Amino acid sequence: MKRSLRIQTITLVVGMLGGVAATAMSLFATIPEAFKKSMDPMAWSVVFACTIPLLIVLAVNQVSLLLKTTSDREEEVSALMATLPKSASIMHFPNSSAAMKYLAANIDRCSRFYNTRLVLPEVEAKDPLNARTTSALDAAVLRRIREGMDYCWIVSPPYENAAAGIHEQRTAWVRRGLAAGSYSAWILPEAQLPFFHFCILQYGQDEELLVGWAIAAPSDFGERVFLIRDQRFVDYFRGLFKLYAAHGREL
Repeated sequence: MKRSLRIQTITLVVGMLGGVAATAMSLFATIPEAFKKSMDPMAWSVVFACTIPLLIVLAVNQVSLLLKTTSDREEEVSALMATLPKSASIMHFPNSSAAMKYLAANIDRCSRFYNTRLVLPEVEAKDPLNARTTSALDAAVLRRIREGMDYCWIVSPPYENAAAGIHEQRTAWVRRGLAAGSYSAWILPEAQLPFFHFCILQYGQDEELLVGWAIAAPSDFGERVFLIRDQRFVDYFRGLFKLYAAHGREL
């Protein structure tokens, strides 16, 4: 039983018992003294023996009614909750490095990769570990583009050269007659940078979203990253990706 329900029930019982006691005392006070003296102890015991159980039954009945009403209400809430869609599990990465390692470990099975790297220089300079894991991910992405992965990338101005480098490398492969996945990149001005960034990994028909990496400051808050597999979230952020790209400059 929930605490609020216990308090409500106790209050009801105490109130009822108090009312019973007050009623009994009032009735007893209104009985003429001559009548009181005319009743022997046995008669009084019979009166109380018949009255007290009746009052207890009434109290129990009211408490049962309260509990039944609350139980019915809880069942209705439970039934309503059961009709709501169940979202997929959400995984939490405690820091940016853990999320980047996850990306590096799954890039080999990725067929299409939507990525954003919207980093302010002053923030990135304070996180050398993240810079190293980022370089490792970039190397893995370049290799996967050569193997046929499609890559869509939105970056802040400090990463324009990196984005251009991938474009040049892919162009060189195509000129040599080598197969390569498609590549698109946009530069988003710093004045339009969002508070966080994200990426979408597509594995055939399956997709997942990583969102976080807040760019406000290199703090514990900024390192939080979440992995979400709910298709509604994935679709929403793919639309957001297109909105970012529309406000950027295509490479």
